Amino acid sequence: MKYLIRAVALIFALTVLLASLAIAQQTQPRKVPRMTSDDVVKTRSAPSASEIPPVEITPALSTPQVKVTPPPVDLEGAKSPDEKAWRVRIAQARQDVEETQRAAEKAEVRTTDISNDLNTQGQTSQQRNATARELDKAGQEVIELRKQAAAAKAVLNDLLAEGAAKGYSEGEGIKPVTKTGKPNEEYYKQKYQELLQAVADAQRRIKLYEDRIRALNELITSPSQDRFTTSQFEQDRRDAKQSLADAEKALTKAQEDIEKLMDEARQAGVAPGVFR
Repeated sequence: MKYLIRAVALIFALTVLLASLAIAQQTQPRKVPRMTSDDVVKTRSAPSASEIPPVEITPALSTPQVKVTPPPVDLEGAKSPDEKAWRVRIAQARQDVEETQRAAEKAEVRTTDISNDLNTQGQTSQQRNATARELDKAGQEVIELRKQAAAAKAVLNDLLAEGAAKGYSEGEGIKPVTKTGKPNEEYYKQKYQELLQAVADAQRRIKLYEDRIRALNELITSPSQDRFTTSQFEQDRRDAKQSLADAEKALTKAQEDIEKLMDEARQAGVAPGVFR
């Protein structure tokens, strides 16, 4: 709860800062560049374009938008009806955690996109005020979504604790071969979609933490901050830098895992069409 309160306070401070900076920049004669997809870290070690089919791109995030269908809950091997019910509940809880966290991250990135709209030259005061109100609304949305993500995480932790206490397991999940020993195309399809989602998540988080670090830099150098608040922001910046490094590693790993999955599929004799 302490972490959540601190995160909510930070998000609110960043939202206010983005709005104030953007409005202040309106008074400057120089043109302020808008954030583009070039601000997103360059991807590296990516599979070749011939191997990965094109996916839909949302301009605001410049990351692939992937719809992953969760695999059926593995009920095989469950020792009791209660364990089967628990597996269903924990699978849903994991999905809820991923979806609420993803929604909160997208909303936070959107606050930066809206603040960039405030920098557009030639706007009337009415237009700027409308955009500022939209930015405030987006900031409140981030706070609410962060609360939902924290609540979903708490539900998952409770279910994990219940499973550990009762000796439950979540099952092995979908396997690369069928019961007859043939390659399971559904396995490769599912894993490929999951890895595409991992790439999209990592790219979004890289942008999110880069944006957050920029905003924290402004807060830290602001002469109006007291020493205690500045030290808190410096810790938040260190945390953001570590999260950025983790996201960059996750991106590299997901891209490498796609290559490994494709190599594994080729060796197993799986048709290339599985990855389209």
